[in-house]
Formats: sequence, structure tokens, C-alpha cells
Amino acid sequence: MKRLVVWLAVGLAVVASGVVGLTMAHAPTPAHAQQPPPEPEGITYAIHGGGWGHGTGMSQFGAYGMGLEGRTWTQILGWYFTNIDTGQLGVDVPDPGV
Repeated sequence: MKRLVVWLAVGLAVVASGVVGLTMAHAPTPAHAQQPPPEPEGITYAIHGGGWGHGTGMSQFGAYGMGLEGRTWTQILGWYFTNIDTGQLGVDVPDPGV
């Protein structure tokens, strides 16, 4: 009886590995990332920051809630980040359609 259980376990393992192998062989391949568009010449971005990630930062859920309350992006950024300047970069950014 013990030999039968061992052979059944081995047989089940072989069948399971075959099913997994066939499934993976026919799995769709991941999409390749497109090259990002080239940056326009003469534009410089300066981003300065620091910290360890949890001292100051913007909660996505909290920022979303503030947006639902009608707060502007400058008010939301001003709530989460102190001593910052906000303004226009002078670059046309396409509307993401959100």
C-alpha cells in the first residue's frame, strides 16, 4: 500500500509539472517597452530632494481626497511639502485626457 501511495504521488507530480510546463510554453510574451520620445534640446529639469521616504511625502489617497474636495494642485502640494515653489516650466505638456 505504501508503494502505491508513493507511485501515485510521483505520478501526480509528473502530471502537474507537465501541465505547468505546457501552460508556461503557451503563455503570452510580455510587451516590449517603446522608446521614450526624445527630450527637446535646451530644457533642463532640476529636482532636489532628500530623506528616507517616510518623513515627508504625499499620500495618494489623501491627495485624491483633497482633489475631490476641490483643492487645487498647488494647495495639495503645499499641504504635503513645505518650503517649495510651484510654477510653470514654460513647456507645453500634452493633456493625458484624464
